[in-house]
Amino acid sequence: MSQAIGKRIVNAFGYTAFTAVSIGLIVGMLWLSGFFAMFGGAGGLSDGMVDDFERPVVEPVEVIEAPPVEPYSSDAWSCGWAPTMNDDWHDDVSCSRGIEVVRPILLADRSFVTQVDMMSAAADYEAQLNSADGG
Repeated sequence: MSQAIGKRIVNAFGYTAFTAVSIGLIVGMLWLSGFFAMFGGAGGLSDGMVDDFERPVVEPVEVIEAPPVEPYSSDAWSCGWAPTMNDDWHDDVSCSRGIEVVRPILLADRSFVTQVDMMSAAADYEAQLNSADGG
C-alpha cells in the first residue's frame, strides 16, 4: 500500500511538473511574439526594437578628381638597402632602373661591413651606373 501512495505522489509531481513546463513554454512563446504588448505588458523581443530605429540620412559624396600622375622615369638607377637572409653582408643592396634589378657585391675585400658602409658604397655604385649610362 505504501508503494501505491508513493506512485501517486510521483505521478502527481510528474503531472504538475509537466503542466508547469508546458504553461511556461506557452507563456514564453507568447511573450516573445509580443502578444502581451497589446495589453500594455512587456512586448518581448520586438518591444521597441523596430519602432525606435531611425534610418541614417544619406548624404551625397563629393568626388574629388585626383591629380594626374606623372609616369615613372626609369632612366636613372636607384640603389637602396635590401638585406638578404644569406649571412653575406656584401649583397644587402639592390639597385633598380624600371624593371631591371641588380644586386651588386659591394666591399667584397672587407670581412665585416655595416649598413652605413654599404649605403655609402651603394651611393658610389649608383653614381657609377648612372654615369655609365650617360645619365
